Amino acid sequence: MDDHSETLTVGDVEYRLRPTPNAMRAINRHFTGYGAGLTRVGGLDVDAMATIIALGADLDRPRRKKLDDAIYSVDCVDLVDPIAKFLSTCMNGGKRRVASGDDDGDDDEGARGNG
Repeated sequence: MDDHSETLTVGDVEYRLRPTPNAMRAINRHFTGYGAGLTRVGGLDVDAMATIIALGADLDRPRRKKLDDAIYSVDCVDLVDPIAKFLSTCMNGGKRRVASGDDDGDDDEGARGNG
């Protein structure tokens, strides 16, 4: 069963971000709304990214410290897409958003072309 989670790797550790009610509320509360969190992620704010990963993966203090140390050694641009997808899922009540006319939810731009 798909739980609509996103998986990403920071350093040598894989994190699974799960859109649980606790994670969703904690992220919303921390950023005073999902829009602010998404804006900060889009602006490549690594502290915001680390916070969202920690809350989405429900990290304890030692694992959060490891994440905080590792996130500064990765290309944060690679983290934007999975974190943005996770936030989008949270904003949609824990369900993946499905693009209009897309029956499986996969965003395959190559199949649709550009015009």
